[in-house]
Amino acid sequence: MFLNELERYRETEILQAATFAASLKLQKEEAKLIDNWVESLIEINTKKEIGSKQTEGFFSIYNTLQEASDSLDSSSLKYILGRLLKIYDSMWGNVFSSVIDRTTWKIKEYIDEAFSLIGLIIFGK
Repeated sequence: MFLNELERYRETEILQAATFAASLKLQKEEAKLIDNWVESLIEINTKKEIGSKQTEGFFSIYNTLQEASDSLDSSSLKYILGRLLKIYDSMWGNVFSSVIDRTTWKIKEYIDEAFSLIGLIIFGK
Protein backbone atom coordinates (compact mmCIF):
# COMPACT_ATOMS: atom_id res chain seq x y z
CA MET A 1 0.00 0.00 0.00
CA PHE A 2 1.30 3.45 -0.83
CA LEU A 3 2.08 5.86 2.00
CA ASN A 4 -0.73 8.25 0.99
CA GLU A 5 -3.26 5.41 1.01
CA LEU A 6 -2.10 4.28 4.43
CA GLU A 7 -2.31 7.83 5.80
CA ARG A 8 -5.78 8.28 4.31
CA TYR A 9 -6.84 4.95 5.81
CA ARG A 10 -5.54 5.99 9.23
CA GLU A 11 -7.34 9.34 9.08
CA THR A 12 -10.59 7.56 8.24
CA GLU A 13 -9.97 5.05 11.02
CA ILE A 14 -9.40 7.86 13.55
CA LEU A 15 -12.72 9.48 12.60
CA GLN A 16 -14.56 6.16 12.82
CA ALA A 17 -12.94 5.42 16.18
CA ALA A 18 -13.99 8.82 17.55
CA THR A 19 -17.58 8.19 16.46
CA PHE A 20 -17.48 4.74 18.04
CA ALA A 21 -16.07 6.14 21.31
CA ALA A 22 -18.77 8.81 21.40
CA SER A 23 -21.50 6.22 20.83
CA LEU A 24 -20.19 4.30 23.85
CA LYS A 25 -20.09 7.55 25.89
CA LEU A 26 -16.42 6.90 26.57
CA GLN A 27 -14.46 9.64 28.32
CA LYS A 28 -12.04 11.39 25.96
CA GLU A 29 -9.08 10.49 28.20
CA GLU A 30 -9.99 6.79 28.14
CA ALA A 31 -10.49 6.82 24.38
CA LYS A 32 -7.15 8.56 23.87
CA LEU A 33 -5.35 6.01 26.07
CA ILE A 34 -6.86 3.12 24.10
CA ASP A 35 -6.19 4.86 20.78
CA ASN A 36 -2.53 5.25 21.73
CA TRP A 37 -2.36 1.58 22.66
CA VAL A 38 -3.90 0.56 19.31
CA GLU A 39 -1.61 2.96 17.43
CA SER A 40 1.41 1.33 19.11
CA LEU A 41 0.31 -2.05 17.77
CA ILE A 42 -0.05 -0.61 14.28
CA GLU A 43 3.33 1.14 14.43
CA ILE A 44 5.16 -2.00 15.50
CA ASN A 45 3.44 -4.02 12.80
CA THR A 46 4.22 -1.56 10.00
CA LYS A 47 7.92 -1.47 10.95
CA LYS A 48 8.13 -5.16 10.01
CA GLU A 49 11.16 -5.81 12.18
CA ILE A 50 11.87 -9.50 12.08
CA GLY A 51 12.98 -11.33 15.19
CA SER A 52 13.01 -10.71 18.90
CA LYS A 53 12.83 -6.90 18.73
CA GLN A 54 9.34 -6.99 17.26
CA THR A 55 8.28 -9.80 19.55
CA GLU A 56 9.39 -7.78 22.58
CA GLY A 57 7.49 -4.76 21.28
CA PHE A 58 4.25 -6.68 20.83
CA PHE A 59 4.67 -8.38 24.20
CA SER A 60 5.21 -5.08 25.98
CA ILE A 61 2.08 -3.58 24.41
CA TYR A 62 0.03 -6.65 25.30
CA ASN A 63 1.29 -6.46 28.89
CA THR A 64 0.11 -2.85 29.19
CA LEU A 65 -3.40 -4.01 28.25
CA GLN A 66 -3.20 -6.79 30.80
CA GLU A 67 -2.05 -4.37 33.53
CA ALA A 68 -4.82 -1.87 32.74
CA SER A 69 -7.57 -4.48 32.48
CA ASP A 70 -8.68 -4.25 36.12
CA SER A 71 -9.60 -0.59 35.77
CA LEU A 72 -11.50 -0.90 32.48
CA ASP A 73 -15.27 -0.66 32.42
CA SER A 74 -17.55 -2.36 29.90
CA SER A 75 -17.55 0.63 27.51
CA SER A 76 -13.75 0.67 27.44
CA LEU A 77 -13.65 -3.07 26.81
CA LYS A 78 -16.15 -2.75 23.97
CA TYR A 79 -14.08 0.05 22.49
CA ILE A 80 -10.84 -1.96 22.68
CA LEU A 81 -12.57 -4.97 21.19
CA GLY A 82 -14.00 -2.89 18.34
CA ARG A 83 -10.62 -1.34 17.58
CA LEU A 84 -8.90 -4.74 17.66
CA LEU A 85 -11.51 -6.22 15.34
CA LYS A 86 -10.89 -3.37 12.92
CA ILE A 87 -7.12 -4.01 12.98
CA TYR A 88 -7.72 -7.73 12.57
CA ASP A 89 -9.95 -7.08 9.56
CA SER A 90 -7.44 -4.64 8.10
CA MET A 91 -4.64 -7.14 8.51
CA TRP A 92 -6.57 -9.82 6.63
CA GLY A 93 -7.50 -7.25 3.99
CA ASN A 94 -3.79 -6.52 3.48
CA VAL A 95 -4.03 -2.95 4.79
CA PHE A 96 -1.52 -4.02 7.42
CA SER A 97 0.52 -7.08 6.59
CA SER A 98 1.46 -9.24 9.53
CA VAL A 99 5.04 -10.36 9.86
CA ILE A 100 5.29 -14.05 9.14
CA ASP A 101 8.45 -15.56 10.50
CA ARG A 102 9.07 -18.68 12.55
CA THR A 103 10.94 -16.69 15.20
CA THR A 104 8.25 -14.06 15.72
CA TRP A 105 4.70 -14.09 16.90
CA LYS A 106 2.35 -12.62 14.36
CA ILE A 107 0.07 -9.72 15.23
CA LYS A 108 -2.84 -12.16 14.89
CA GLU A 109 -1.64 -14.09 17.91
CA TYR A 110 -1.46 -10.92 20.01
CA ILE A 111 -4.93 -9.90 18.93
CA ASP A 112 -6.21 -13.40 19.73
CA GLU A 113 -4.63 -13.13 23.18
CA ALA A 114 -6.19 -9.70 23.69
CA PHE A 115 -9.61 -11.09 22.67
CA SER A 116 -9.15 -13.89 25.22
CA LEU A 117 -8.15 -11.44 27.94
CA ILE A 118 -11.12 -9.18 27.21
CA GLY A 119 -13.43 -12.21 27.24
CA LEU A 120 -12.11 -13.27 30.64
CA ILE A 121 -12.54 -9.76 32.00
CA ILE A 122 -16.10 -9.41 30.70
CA PHE A 123 -17.26 -12.81 31.93
CA GLY A 124 -15.23 -12.61 35.14
CA LYS A 125 -16.90 -9.40 36.35
